[in-house]
Amino acid sequence: MRDGIVVELDELEVKIAELIGEHRHLEGRANGGTEHFVIADGDDARRERNAAGAELAVCKVLGGWWETIAGHRAPGDVRVDGTLVEVKHTPHATGFLALKDRDRSALVVMVVGELPTFRVVGWGHTDELRAAHPIAETNPRNGRPLPFPCHVVEQHELKPLLDRRTTS
Repeated sequence: MRDGIVVELDELEVKIAELIGEHRHLEGRANGGTEHFVIADGDDARRERNAAGAELAVCKVLGGWWETIAGHRAPGDVRVDGTLVEVKHTPHATGFLALKDRDRSALVVMVVGELPTFRVVGWGHTDELRAAHPIAETNPRNGRPLPFPCHVVEQHELKPLLDRRTTS
């Protein structure tokens, strides 16, 4: 497990993440989306709210633009210095990054936690991570089937991030 950068969302940021997450949840249900890890039965809305919060945490740390606000599906979640970044989230402190073949961003950032507190773990080049980790259909830790085939990347294999927030 990598230490990472702890980010605490304020009350307004939590409300925004909750609204965006709820919208994504309803949109996903309408489109039949099922490709995700299950936290608990019937907990899709919570998963989406936390994922939105994780994206907002990355924006805060890296000074990025949240692509969700643009109102369209970009090939990434956050834009930093003109580069689109895919944000991967898990609520599990020791969880791994699950990289799909269809993830289109050049860079990926891993975040763990739940609203309002997140830990931005690290980052990697998408192509390098795919090349280093073959597609897995089972969890390498316990042998259980994964909900979708993915490249499993452990936290310690990611590069550390520099916190770009400024203090006054």
